[in-house]
Amino acid sequence: MKGFILCAGTGERLRPLTYTTPKPLIEVGNITLLERIITKFKKNSINEIAINLHHLSDKIKDFLNSNDFGVNFHLYYEKDLLDTGGALKNIKDFIDDFLLVHNGDILTEFDITEAYRYHLKNENDATLCIMERESPRKLCFDDNMNLVGWFNSDKNAGKGDFLNKRKYSFIGVYLISPAITAYFPAENRFGLFDFLIKNLKNIKIKGFLVKPDYWFDIGNIEKLNKARESFSEGQ
Repeated sequence: MKGFILCAGTGERLRPLTYTTPKPLIEVGNITLLERIITKFKKNSINEIAINLHHLSDKIKDFLNSNDFGVNFHLYYEKDLLDTGGALKNIKDFIDDFLLVHNGDILTEFDITEAYRYHLKNENDATLCIMERESPRKLCFDDNMNLVGWFNSDKNAGKGDFLNKRKYSFIGVYLISPAITAYFPAENRFGLFDFLIKNLKNIKIKGFLVKPDYWFDIGNIEKLNKARESFSEGQ
């Protein structure tokens, strides 16, 4: 299995911090988010890791070059941000094995091996790691945990089949199989979930429900401070 860490975002909601520091290099518990994810990958025998770059890309390159993580990095620069689906298409040449994808601003811990076994056992093309938590944005699944749509309660809008379905929150981590690349659209910039919903008849997408030891979305200053406070208390 290979890994992919999404690190291209500009981190607008974390300004002024992200004017000078790319979001993945922000520290929680004196360790950068990026190092925590790399260490997690390595513990799970993932030694080939792709990283997409855009905002302050040289700082991320310098960080990787100045540390010996004992893994091989494959860097993919995005001149213009390609969104979550386009980022996958941009590394298509790298996806010749099962791929674990991890958002660069998510701090979490759960059993990746169990998610991988679930992916293999069900012969999924995509396995979305999900959890029960308060959020207006939900992924919708049928009784067999097949993805059928998404719904945003704040906007009262959704796509696919979202009425009377099981609804869970995405945790920013998922697995894909190489077969999924055959269905990438012609355009280079597109969102992951719009792509998945459009291809429900072509690819097998299931949810894997996890109960993580912890989960933090480092999306803004308030959430960052909450994570730092938790880790200062010995998380």
